Amino acid sequence: METAGLAALFASSFLSATLLPGNSEIVFLALVHQMPELEARALAVATVGNTLGGMTSYLIGRLFPKPRENRAVAWLARRAPAVVGAGDRRRAVRRVGVAAPEHRRGRVVHRRG
Repeated sequence: METAGLAALFASSFLSATLLPGNSEIVFLALVHQMPELEARALAVATVGNTLGGMTSYLIGRLFPKPRENRAVAWLARRAPAVVGAGDRRRAVRRVGVAAPEHRRGRVVHRRG
């Protein structure tokens, strides 16, 4: 019984550290309420599970390619008159509060004007 409870706590803690909901706090409290003698082991298992889940999320973020930045801003800068209304593109872009980006040396610099 205690092994299954600790395994469920580990799985819940691992999932809670990723994008998936795991409710590890509820599982931890329920386990400690049912078996108070497992409090120290449960805390250690929850800590290890949460740490490994966080490291997994970090690795997933590093392995997958990053999305193209500022696609929406570039689209709006090209089509602002058609989207916002006829007129000067710069004025239309300013009207919606977005500045057209300029790429210089790998950085995005927003023009003001």
